[in-house]
This record gives sequence, C-alpha cells and structure tokens, in this order.
Amino acid sequence: MKLARAWPILTALAFAAWIGYLFYLTRGVEKPPIHLSRPQFQVAEAVVVAHLEDEESPVRALEVVFTTNDKLQPGAEIRIANLRNSFHKWLDDGGPPEWEVPGDFIVPLRMLHRRTDQTWTAEVVPLPPSPGLPHGTRIYPKTPATIKELHAIPVGPQ
Repeated sequence: MKLARAWPILTALAFAAWIGYLFYLTRGVEKPPIHLSRPQFQVAEAVVVAHLEDEESPVRALEVVFTTNDKLQPGAEIRIANLRNSFHKWLDDGGPPEWEVPGDFIVPLRMLHRRTDQTWTAEVVPLPPSPGLPHGTRIYPKTPATIKELHAIPVGPQ
C-alpha cells in the first residue's frame, strides 16, 4: 500500500525535474537564434569581423577570417558601399528592426579593392535569391554562436 501512495509523488517529482531541466536548457539559447547564410559566405572574397561605430563611416577589421587578397590584414580600414542597407534583422524578436551600433559584426565582402590612401573599398555580399526569403544584404552580430557557425562553414569560392 505504501508503494501505491509513493508512486504519484515520485512521478510528480520526476515531471517537475524534467520541466526544470527543459527550462534550464532554454535559458542558454539566443532568442531568436541568428543563422548565417551559407551561400553568402561561400561566394565572399573576404570575411571580416569588424567594429562598426555607426552606419555610414568606414569600419576597422578586428579579425580577417578569410580573404582572397593576402594584403588585407587586421586593423585595416574598409569603406563599405552598401553597409547602410545591411543592418536589417529580418527577425521578429520584439526589438528594433535593425542591429544596434556601435558593435562588432561579421561582414562577408566582395569587390574588395585597395585604394591609394591605404584604405579598402568593398561591398557586402548580397543574399542569394530564394523564394519567400528577403532580398538584399545582411551582416551578422558577433556572438559566440555566430562565430561558431562561421567556423563551421566552408568560406570563400570553392
């Protein structure tokens, strides 16, 4: 008879532990998660982690993840033509519709050229056309999850 009384209590405790564990798992996840566009990075001539002060001024490359031009080094100043149009989140997370600056961002670049005054010019690689998905360009905030995903993508023309 004691087992019959203990069984509902044990199942209730197991259920509460399971719900607690699921709650714990959701606390460490970005909401909503940010995913990189693989095709955007696979055609990029360069991928940099850059610090952006505002949406108009040149960016400073903190890290060069990939480049087809060996002269591009960390610390380089890059003027990006279509940067202003690349801040849109395309996420419904309840916050502002654009990424907030200043901050560090992962930027896939194409048409990379060095000017005579030692600065670089480039543009953000556009997203590939796909039915039902947004068009245009996009940059990504630097987070542990986006950096991990970036290193899992084979970057650059294959």
